[in-house]
Amino acid sequence: MQIGFIFSSKDPKQKRARDYIKGFIEQHGVLAKFDEKDSPVSSPTLYIDGMTISDKRKQPRDKNASMFPDIPQIKEILEYHTWCL
Repeated sequence: MQIGFIFSSKDPKQKRARDYIKGFIEQHGVLAKFDEKDSPVSSPTLYIDGMTISDKRKQPRDKNASMFPDIPQIKEILEYHTWCL
């Protein structure tokens, strides 16, 4: 599996999400290449095997909205791709 994550290390939420992904891979023994890119983005982008996990919001986010994907969504996505494919 190839996992890519574009995030801003200046945003504590995005940094925690990055740390969660690394921890998930290590704790579950997932055979994955993890490519990360630190970039000044307002919300992270997660790629798994070349597919982008897209934001499905219908309305624009307000300034204080939570990021997408958040850690529970990342967990669900990683579990699906690790165990269900």
